[in-house]
Amino acid sequence: MEILDEIQKYTQEDRELFWEGTFTEYLEMVIRKPHIARLSHARIYDMIMAAGVEEGETNKV
Repeated sequence: MEILDEIQKYTQEDRELFWEGTFTEYLEMVIRKPHIARLSHARIYDMIMAAGVEEGETNKV
């Protein structure tokens, strides 16, 4: 079933993203990869843009 596959994929990705360390180690990671320090609204914007957007008519009532 597709939804079960998606849940399993999400769970695996969540495990891979787990990290534990010192603040100094975190800062070193951010210096190397600044995108990891992005705020949640920026991450959501990135997800929307990656999925694609369509421009529609503006000022339509």
